[in-house]
Amino acid sequence: MTRKSGQSLVDDAIGLLVKHFGADQVRASLAKASASPARASGGQPRSGSSRRDPHANPTVTSMLERLRQGDEEKYRLLAGFYTQLKERTVLPESQDIRQFAQLIGLKEVGGKSRKDMVPRLMRFLFERPTERLQADIEAAPNVSEQQRQKGFSVITDKLLGEKPEERLGVQLG
Repeated sequence: MTRKSGQSLVDDAIGLLVKHFGADQVRASLAKASASPARASGGQPRSGSSRRDPHANPTVTSMLERLRQGDEEKYRLLAGFYTQLKERTVLPESQDIRQFAQLIGLKEVGGKSRKDMVPRLMRFLFERPTERLQADIEAAPNVSEQQRQKGFSVITDKLLGEKPEERLGVQLG
């Protein structure tokens, strides 16, 4: 886009704003916008991430650091669990995280990707009492694709009215 056509678009947009809101309101808004520190060079607004308040939604790492200073045992449990989550040695799939979350009482972990779910799960765990947290973390390795499949086969057996040994064609004693 050329400078001339870009300026024309701006002029047209401002003309519409003046027509709709009035010249005084547009002037006041422009003055406010030009004085705003949220503007980067070139008049483009900065991305939302650079203006975020780091205390409004702290990262898991910063929450762990604060916890380290206050509760060493809880810090040790959560830091170890967080490392396992990042390395995918525990709850390697998104579905594992969803199932684990329900198991420990987190109704909705939300998010489509594992990357979105891990911080939400960790924030929930930060609020748990240490005793409960220890039990929850110990249960996590039992949640896996294999466990889900085992659960599905139990449900299937119940629905079909079969016993596992009948389904496999095994004759017992």
